Amino acid sequence: VDEAHVFTISHSRVYGVICAFVKLKPGAQCGVDQLKHFVGDTSSAYKIPEHIHFVDEFTRTSLGKVVKHK
Repeated sequence: VDEAHVFTISHSRVYGVICAFVKLKPGAQCGVDQLKHFVGDTSSAYKIPEHIHFVDEFTRTSLGKVVKHK
């Protein structure tokens, strides 16, 4: 993983669901299940993102910060 941004999204039954957007290093390959397994080995079960999306690039502001609402 080169860069990741994690946040919660609303859910009708629970306080929030963890979602992660992940940018892989050039040439690297990884699947959603592999990433969830890795996070599960190093963190508690409630910290494993329910939704993982892979992106090529993150939209950034002129100051270089990631635009999270997009």
